[in-house]
Amino acid sequence: MNENDRFVDPGHIKVSGEILNCWKLGGHGSQTFAEVVQNSCNPGFVQVGMRLGKESFYNYIRAFGFGEKTSIKLPGEARGILANYDAIGPVELATMSFGHGITTTPIQLTTAVAAIANKGMLMQPKLVEEIRDLDDNLVEKVEAVKVRQVVSEETARRTLKLLETVVSEGTGSSASIEGYRIGGKTGTAKHYGAEVYDSSFIGILPIENPQLVVLVVFYDVTGFPYYGSQTAAPVFRNITIDTLRYLGITPKVEKNEKKEIVKETIIPDVKNMQVFEAENILRKNALDVKIIGRKNSIIKQVPLAGAKVLENTTVLIFTEEDYESNYLTTVPDLKGLKIEEAQNLSNQLGLVLSVKGKGKITNQDIEPGERVAGGTKVIVEAN
Repeated sequence: MNENDRFVDPGHIKVSGEILNCWKLGGHGSQTFAEVVQNSCNPGFVQVGMRLGKESFYNYIRAFGFGEKTSIKLPGEARGILANYDAIGPVELATMSFGHGITTTPIQLTTAVAAIANKGMLMQPKLVEEIRDLDDNLVEKVEAVKVRQVVSEETARRTLKLLETVVSEGTGSSASIEGYRIGGKTGTAKHYGAEVYDSSFIGILPIENPQLVVLVVFYDVTGFPYYGSQTAAPVFRNITIDTLRYLGITPKVEKNEKKEIVKETIIPDVKNMQVFEAENILRKNALDVKIIGRKNSIIKQVPLAGAKVLENTTVLIFTEEDYESNYLTTVPDLKGLKIEEAQNLSNQLGLVLSVKGKGKITNQDIEPGERVAGGTKVIVEAN
């Protein structure tokens, strides 16, 4: 998926009978993946994790170093808690996708985020750069050790830009420092069975040439406020201001950059086409493509033909009938929308809208937050 792919958050999402809520009452509605990250939206991340799938998601968790020691030379390092692959069902995958149901040590988290700052390369953390004797002679140079390339340089660059919008436009705004481009992510984890929270903020700066990754964690927070955006992010800012001054990293005066305008495009109908032909047509319309299945003829597509979407949106094209297990979509709250608005949103999500009446929608037969197979018909009433 990419930054412009669309997800919906009606305030909760239902997975195997369990309801997972958004922190925002009523949810964030229709949003791009970039906005999911900015808004720290749990139901949005659940949909991302479900689309990615258990195998790929678990492989990335391990690739970033979670569930194993970083081999930093400090006594007592823990592995964190990561469930065995076979023990992860739909609910576990859903909660892990927004950071619950898994524990990580601060050095694991810092190392993983530093991989994004290091163009996708995971490095082994070290305590010192070099050791010198009393006469300032070099005794040992501690060389950097590369562990593995976790994501491509291009993916790391785009992730940095997403993290920057968290600070410039999203939940991490209280971490911002004038003159510096900062990327970061808030975190708020609830203890099981108690109104106790761990709140955090992790930041990378400067985005254009990363020098620092700083993690601030508050453990066992009780009472309000407990969100990472309200507790850890301001402390990150104070610590980082002093650190920047100490290291002599000066602010960079940015010229007012024009915000990139993302154009809309209309999804063409590629049903029954051959994969090669369909892919060419979609890419000519400035769309990304993900092929699901190994056959040559397209049987279904998401979004549906005619949907108005942002350029670079991912179009899923299916070549096999095993559609339901490959793609489930979350039913949005359509009430209050005009028929044309609801029709376009449904097309974007791969849902077939059946309308009774005219005007604004007043009722729908499938409750918001339900996950259904792509191509499911949603019957709505309007007046």
